[in-house]
Amino acid sequence: MTNSLAPAQLKRLEIQQDRKRVHVLVDPDQLSLAIGRRGQNARLTSLLTGWQIDIDPEQEVRVGFEEQVADAVDALAAIPGIEKEQADALVHAGLLTLDALNGVEASDLADIPGLAEHAESVLAAAHAEKVRRAGAGTNPLINDTAPEAETPAPEPAKPQAAEESTAQPKEAE
Repeated sequence: MTNSLAPAQLKRLEIQQDRKRVHVLVDPDQLSLAIGRRGQNARLTSLLTGWQIDIDPEQEVRVGFEEQVADAVDALAAIPGIEKEQADALVHAGLLTLDALNGVEASDLADIPGLAEHAESVLAAAHAEKVRRAGAGTNPLINDTAPEAETPAPEPAKPQAAEESTAQPKEAE
């Protein structure tokens, strides 16, 4: 299938075996190349394979504003110590990320409706999460192996080897 529609670059094939039908999705700029002049590529591919071929451009799925807000609320609510209602208030106040939340003070959060009595605990939870994420990037196993790799072991061996080599000729004398 892909060879018969070449040189078009196919993004995805959706196969319906029971109906012997293939839905081919291509980038919008590849559509005319896949279909061919007056549909010639699509017809020849259909004759060659014995399957019905549908070729369409792949449409980008755009995330709407409400979905972006919901994703930001979910991300903040996933931080231990921040409840969903608090995360919703934070997002609607313009604090969409952990970094943004760590960039404000308790007095700023106290001005947000619904967060006045929880400002300190929300900031403490955000700080703890930032520390946790920073610590997750430093794996003790990796840190233990890195200094050993940086400290060259052969250097101490070289002076010993040099002493032995100078000691041997003295013994031979």
